[in-house]
Amino acid sequence: MKISKILLLTFFLLAELQLNNTARAADRVLKKTITDRIKNDSAPLGHWEINIEYPILNGTTPAITKINTAIANAASEFQCEENNGDKQFTAEITVLNSNILSLKYTDSWYCAGMPQTEGRAGAMTFNLATGAMIVFDNEVRSSETKKLNKNINAGLEKALIKKEVSDECPTPAIGYFYATEKDIVFVNSSENEETIQCEVEYKIPQADMEQYLKEDSVL
Repeated sequence: MKISKILLLTFFLLAELQLNNTARAADRVLKKTITDRIKNDSAPLGHWEINIEYPILNGTTPAITKINTAIANAASEFQCEENNGDKQFTAEITVLNSNILSLKYTDSWYCAGMPQTEGRAGAMTFNLATGAMIVFDNEVRSSETKKLNKNINAGLEKALIKKEVSDECPTPAIGYFYATEKDIVFVNSSENEETIQCEVEYKIPQADMEQYLKEDSVL
């Protein structure tokens, strides 16, 4: 009976800690939304649609300003001149802790005169102390780079086989990565609409990543 009470108390304490962490993370994040509908006779539906939504950090420190600027630049990197086209950009946070902010996004645009809609998917991970975007290769011990790349490529290949598209896809390679609370996720991103089916993920648990990362890595 005493053990059951201890386990129950531990469960509630962990649940309360998780709620508190979630609340603190929510206080640190704001949402930036840009929407517009522009009437234009040359548009297929008689108007262009702009829907942009992404998170920004709440604060004005140099690091936060640097991060927010980088996210905003990613949202506006591909855009039609004079808003003469459709634009959709959505980003979501995958992890926010005391060291890093990681997010992934989808982006698409169709400008007047284009034969079809173009798009991309990607991710960004930032060092909260400096505001710098993290370059994954810089976080890995040089002695472990070859071993890790072999592991990732094999994992991506297995994901392609499981999806039954390996015969139609080029040799897998890391397109981008993002972090979650439990994993580092590597993505074999597609180069165009013809290879969109080749976009697969391979996850490595944080605990398993420690053998590859430098001691001072923030990941």
